[in-house]
Amino acid sequence: MNRAWYLVLRIFLFSCEKIADNGNKFHHQKLMISFPKEIYDFKRIEIIKFDKSGLDISAGYFFRDKNEGNVSATIYVYPAPKLTSFGSPQNVIDRARKKLTNDHFLLVKKSIEQQYPTYAVVDEKETFENFRGKMRYCKTTKYDDKSRVVAKGQKNQYSMVELCSVDEWLIKFRVTYQSNKMGGKVDSFKKEFFSTNSL
Repeated sequence: MNRAWYLVLRIFLFSCEKIADNGNKFHHQKLMISFPKEIYDFKRIEIIKFDKSGLDISAGYFFRDKNEGNVSATIYVYPAPKLTSFGSPQNVIDRARKKLTNDHFLLVKKSIEQQYPTYAVVDEKETFENFRGKMRYCKTTKYDDKSRVVAKGQKNQYSMVELCSVDEWLIKFRVTYQSNKMGGKVDSFKKEFFSTNSL
C-alpha cells in the first residue's frame, strides 16, 4: 500500500468513533438535528462520530422489503466549507454558498465513482428541501450499476447521493437499494427526516 494512503487510512480509522446506540434519539450538538431510532420504517443501526467535538457525525439506517430487497441509508451532518463574507447582501452570500456546495458535491461524486467505477449516472438534478422554514438547496445524483451481471433471484444495485446546504452545515444522504420501486421509499425517508427536525 502507498505510504501516503496508509497514513490517511490510519488517521481516518483512529479519528472515527462508533457511538454506543442505546435506542434513544441522538442529536447533533450544534445544529440540534436528531437521528431518531426509526424513520419511516427504517431502523437506526449505528452512529459514528468522525471528530472529537462531535460536529462531523453520521447515522446509518436499514430497511428490508421481502420482495424488493434491502435499502441502506446513511445521513451525514458536518461543517460546510468555510464562507468568508464582509457585509455582503444575502443574495450574494446565497450564491457563494451554492457554489461551495456544488464544488463539494463534485468531490463527493468523484470519491463515489472512484470507489465504484462501474456506477453510471442515470439522473442528476438540483432540488430544494423545506427545512426549518426555508427552502434549502440540494444536489442529487442517482446511479445504476450497469455492468453488474444479475443472476436469477438476485437484485440489481442502485445508489443515490444527495447533498443539502443548511447555512454553515451540510447534510448528506447516501443510499443504496436493490429495486427502482424503492425510490419512493427513499424519498419518504428523506422527507420524514427533514419534517422530524423542523419541529
